[in-house]
Amino acid sequence: MIRGLPVPSGPLGPDPSAAHAKFAHFGSGGEVFSAQLPLVAFDVPADARFREIKQVLTDGVSGGWWHFEEGCATDPWWNAELSLECFPHCRRPSRAASSHQ
Repeated sequence: MIRGLPVPSGPLGPDPSAAHAKFAHFGSGGEVFSAQLPLVAFDVPADARFREIKQVLTDGVSGGWWHFEEGCATDPWWNAELSLECFPHCRRPSRAASSHQ
């Protein structure tokens, strides 16, 4: 699961539908917390193109579109090769941090 919060002053604005549109072609489903807090939660399919999704996520951070965090993920997600530009945004949490989720 990926959680994202659109940057209201960013290029996509505060509308969560713009964030959903960036991930629709990956087959990601999701939901929005509320109009007042447009926190978006995406489910990433097990057969999705993880590297490409990670690149869109990090491009969004670099472009000021959103902030994100990786919630619950599988080893294939964590082991998907990352470009150097992806760090520090795509980093497996430490065991201590992940054991408290």
